[in-house]
Amino acid sequence: MSGLDTPFSAALLALSALLILAVLGWTYFRLHRLLRPSYLALVAGLRVLALVCLLLVLLNPYSVREEPDPDGFRVAVLADASGSMETRDVRGGETSRRELIEEWIQNPDTPPLAALEESGYWIDRYRFSDHLVSLGGDRLPLLAGGTALGDVLGEALERADAERDNLGAVLLISDGHHNTGASPMETARRYRDRDIPVTAIGVGAREPPGELRVDFASSRFSGRRGEPMELPVELSNTRDAEAAVRLRLRDDGGVVDEREVRLPAGATGREEVFEVMPVSAGEHLYRLSVIEGEGDGEREEVRYAFVTAEEPETFAVLYLGNRLNIEYRFIERGIADSDQIGMESIIRTGEDSFFQALSEENEELAASGAFPEESSFFNRYDALLVDTRILPELSEDAHGALRDFVSTRGGGLLAFGPLDGNAQSIDSALPVLSAEQRVLNERIRLEIEAAPIFDHLTGGRLFGRPSLFVDEDSPVVVTTEWKRGARPVLLREGRSEAIMAAQAFGAGRVAYLGTESTWQWRMASDTGLEQHRLFWENLLVWLSSAGKPRVRVSAQGERYPLQESFDFEANILGPDFRPARNANVYVEVTDPSGETWDRQLQPSFDVPGRYRTSYVPEEPGEYHARYRIEFAGGERMERDVYFISSPLGEEQEDTRYRESVLRDLARVTGGEFYHYPEAGALSSLKLSEEVPVRESRVYWANQGWFLVLLFTALFAEWFFRRRMGLK
Repeated sequence: MSGLDTPFSAALLALSALLILAVLGWTYFRLHRLLRPSYLALVAGLRVLALVCLLLVLLNPYSVREEPDPDGFRVAVLADASGSMETRDVRGGETSRRELIEEWIQNPDTPPLAALEESGYWIDRYRFSDHLVSLGGDRLPLLAGGTALGDVLGEALERADAERDNLGAVLLISDGHHNTGASPMETARRYRDRDIPVTAIGVGAREPPGELRVDFASSRFSGRRGEPMELPVELSNTRDAEAAVRLRLRDDGGVVDEREVRLPAGATGREEVFEVMPVSAGEHLYRLSVIEGEGDGEREEVRYAFVTAEEPETFAVLYLGNRLNIEYRFIERGIADSDQIGMESIIRTGEDSFFQALSEENEELAASGAFPEESSFFNRYDALLVDTRILPELSEDAHGALRDFVSTRGGGLLAFGPLDGNAQSIDSALPVLSAEQRVLNERIRLEIEAAPIFDHLTGGRLFGRPSLFVDEDSPVVVTTEWKRGARPVLLREGRSEAIMAAQAFGAGRVAYLGTESTWQWRMASDTGLEQHRLFWENLLVWLSSAGKPRVRVSAQGERYPLQESFDFEANILGPDFRPARNANVYVEVTDPSGETWDRQLQPSFDVPGRYRTSYVPEEPGEYHARYRIEFAGGERMERDVYFISSPLGEEQEDTRYRESVLRDLARVTGGEFYHYPEAGALSSLKLSEEVPVRESRVYWANQGWFLVLLFTALFAEWFFRRRMGLK
């Protein structure tokens, strides 16, 4: 459609046309004798062109252009956020399908979304799996469930109808997966009947690329506590290019080993072996981080392996003494022939001198002229015998290392010596609440409580006659009140006064012995000799043996479905090894993006000592959860667990890219299809012919080409006239 938009009358325009004809006639009459016909035609033609352009300026012609009215319809952008989009087959396997779409969302002024941004269309953005979710922000979090292309396309129609919006087009970005819900082709025919085109961008590799595989040779290993063992890791690279990865192995204490491995293209059967040494009995989680790239392009995946550490055949005990006395000599003799106990010692013998009886390896690690203070040294042993007189000369870090040896590592500690302030640093671990230091004026006889150390010896020589004793004139520390959960082990006969008490502390065991005169039992009789041996051998085995775990928590090393609820659960025993009914239990969860979530676990009404709360992981990756347990007596315990959340089920069974589904959707609905490398060619979106349009006039005289034509004609005529010698 076109027309004229001139303010001049028809008579004036006719007069202008006659004037133009008159100018042309006069030009011909004046020049036809002076110029050759070709020159005359050139000059006359340029003048005619210039005059016609001037006449068009007066007529002001225009054409009518029709454009879609962006305020009259909506465009729906549907981005696939189902589990199969985590498949890494984009850009040669370096990028996942989801990450590529996320890059497009974060850079909307670049193809393929730039065409929508420049058009000014009213755009509704969604992510989907088996349902639509509004897409807010510039990230594309995964959704749980299968992929229902037919259902989500139908839902987009229903939303537009419910909101009385005119849906003009759909841009579908997907890998073509469809494993639940209505058939995509059935929904495509609904779009065709309503003349709404669906333009599809397929994200995925037409030919699956090679992959880099790194994993433990097995998910479970077994060994012995305190003994080195090997964890083999298998690697293969079926890509077309060499791959470089960093392998970082971590346990509960941090990084165990880290190395870089380069795998040539097509490499298979490669094995890397990590050596570890579990320091406590029970089950341990080892986490292998497989890291590719650097900086912003760094990508990390985690593999898990469990190691079950059994108790060793021989327990290692370290004696830390302030003096080389007769008690130490007789303890050493009493267990010398034991098949279960191997005792080493570090004893002060003077102001600057020490006696050391250590293995060659431990002697190289021990500091000369001082007591050890590092956790790494203490953790080489199963139990420690500590003279309280040495505590004042140890650093604060060493005191913390002793507490951690018991509470975290799960070792055993026997303290002996005065409690006159020396033991304040480990007081929280000792079973003593109040005690008195005495010098006896008579021999006292001792009663033995069988539990928790000697119950398997009941009826034997240890409980027979003569009974154990503390002789007169011997200094002794008498415990008059012990902590809740502690048990008296040696009691003064007929009185509620303990010479020895024991308790659980954290993951380990602690005992306090108020006498350094047990050597007298050996000297009293042949029975006393055997009683002394049985007492010390069984006491040290009990301290060294991993006790019944007081805290058992869930989620360690588990893989949970994305966006599905599961329970954090903790089963707690108090210091007395009975179910803890009044503990405060919390869990702090750190998700893969670094956000934290903190909640208190609630006690179970069905099982005493059980606490739980629910949690829903919102994004894929590794999570860190820290349980914090606070007991009524002030004792605190912590447990760290790691777990992974990822899409499970059909989404991970077959992740092949399905281009034919997307091509058929575009063809049936009248849209277009682009494979992701071609997405930059998307310059405009096919729209429904039913969308509202708006008209606009395009005036010729306002166009750049028209002005160029006018001035070119005027200049060219002037130029050629001068060349021909005309004024």
